Amino acid sequence: MKRLLARIPSGPWRWTAAGLTALLAINLALTAVDLVSGGPGGPTSSLFSTAPDGLAAFGELLATEDRDVQPVRADAHEAVLDRGSTLFVLDPHDLADEDLDALATYAREGGRLVVGGLQPHAWVARLSDNAPAWGFDQLDESHPVALAPETSGIEAVAARGFGSWGDTGDAAAVIGAHGRSLVAVENTGEGRTIYLADTSPLQNRLLASADNAALGLALAGSADRPVLFLESAHGYSEATGLAALPPRWKVALLLLTLAALMWMAAAARRIGPPERPVRALHPPRMTYVDSLAATLSAASGKSDALEGLRRSSQERLARLAGSHDTLAEKELAMAAETFGLSSAGIRALKGPVRSDDQVLALGRLHAQLVRKTVRP
Repeated sequence: MKRLLARIPSGPWRWTAAGLTALLAINLALTAVDLVSGGPGGPTSSLFSTAPDGLAAFGELLATEDRDVQPVRADAHEAVLDRGSTLFVLDPHDLADEDLDALATYAREGGRLVVGGLQPHAWVARLSDNAPAWGFDQLDESHPVALAPETSGIEAVAARGFGSWGDTGDAAAVIGAHGRSLVAVENTGEGRTIYLADTSPLQNRLLASADNAALGLALAGSADRPVLFLESAHGYSEATGLAALPPRWKVALLLLTLAALMWMAAAARRIGPPERPVRALHPPRMTYVDSLAATLSAASGKSDALEGLRRSSQERLARLAGSHDTLAEKELAMAAETFGLSSAGIRALKGPVRSDDQVLALGRLHAQLVRKTVRP
């Protein structure tokens, strides 16, 4: 981690990398805890849920009774529903109109449909012309109020949720108390629709209470009927590949991908400017001398610097002429003509340098003398 952050430039990039890495670590840690601990969880009234309000225990009860239990992951309008089965649709998240139409058709054509949950009136009304009216009145304990297959072997049903039916419409109340009902049934075409106002009696927390387990078996119908649970209504779809991963795993995978991309961006070699077709050379010597002369002319102590340059030039010219002493004025003129030196430079070499033109002339002369004296 430290090596990764050290390679990322300071500023927003560093803070972004640190934040994403922290989120990734937290998400992976929570996922690991869930996998190791195996704690209860899942949607309300889902066959796959081991939470207190799930139906995993009900599914195990049916399997113990040798019932054929099948989760339905496809949407209701796309699923192939056996009309000789019992279909539980309890506490669904969202049902499209086409799904509700498919459920109504399933019941009319011979299916046994068990529906209900918290505030179901918004969607059960699509299943019948005159469906029961739901209210928040709670029934902690209910009893059979009419003889029906759904009351077989039941004396009392315990509930700890919310809701009961008031006016049952075209359905008949079979289990209830205090003028309200927990279970109402309606013959719809060739099939049967069972309305369950409160799903808590079938949930893991209460299945073993009172005669709740017997209620679940009675609602499932005869032993030869497969028992279906519409799990697509709880978010369990038929998706495959990445789409089938749980949401938390998807987030972890996304964060891991972002972290890998940031590492690649930080570790990759930066691309520099394009290589020039010709190697850049040092500036010409004359340009260098002109620049040096201009620098000397602008510097403080210019006279001392120029005096040293003039003495050095005089010594080089004397060596070039084969003399160990400084040349006289006449000899300077002869040497300048002999070696092709600049006349302006010779004049600057003889007298005090006052103007910028004289400074440049002296510099050019010195450069000429350097080139001539360094040759073998």
